[in-house]
Amino acid sequence: MPIFINFTKTLTLGALAFGLAAGAHAADYTAQSPANRVALVELYSSEGCSSCPPADQWLSKLGAQAKADRVVPLALHVDYWDNLGWKDRFGDRRFTARQQELAGYAKTSLVYTPEVFAGGRELRRWSSGSAFDSTIDKIVAQPSPADIAIKLSGTTPRSFDLATSFKLRQDSKDGHDAYVAVYENKLVSNVAAANLRADRFGIVAFVQNTNSGEVLQVARLAVDH
Repeated sequence: MPIFINFTKTLTLGALAFGLAAGAHAADYTAQSPANRVALVELYSSEGCSSCPPADQWLSKLGAQAKADRVVPLALHVDYWDNLGWKDRFGDRRFTARQQELAGYAKTSLVYTPEVFAGGRELRRWSSGSAFDSTIDKIVAQPSPADIAIKLSGTTPRSFDLATSFKLRQDSKDGHDAYVAVYENKLVSNVAAANLRADRFGIVAFVQNTNSGEVLQVARLAVDH
């Protein structure tokens, strides 16, 4: 379950403090984006969508197998199914808004579940292994347009400071948005508290061109043990 923080048109971010469940140790974790472009794969899903479970399973498998210098997956549950009788406990209007924003870059208002985007572009044939691999290959074959660094510093056993930095490799007249997502894996039942499991969470940071919607680069810091 990702939690999005959008730093609009900000390329250098300060520290962010948040609490973690007991069991997280005071330590430093770091991650740096590679020299090649990495594909951010976003799945828009919902518990109220009968055709979504296969897509959820596909993304879960992708997350377990994909290398962080090639693919970073995020599952984002929308909230527009909630009005049809099933409230998704992971649904969030911010994820719906992001899906609508990505659709808008393609000059359409159509959004649906399950829907997959790779690098900010809709990927209709995501379930075809060859089509998916071809799309990812084209993305990772490109040099990175930006550098992203993530640092998670332990302050106490229950508190970390998060610092992320974003730097474009070339000057650009376009606007850019920087995002940070805190995610948790293996969510299959009701969450009884807001704390994150120390063995299941991580940080994803990515930068997006606000003119084209293209996700230029993404980095993931997995704190799973």
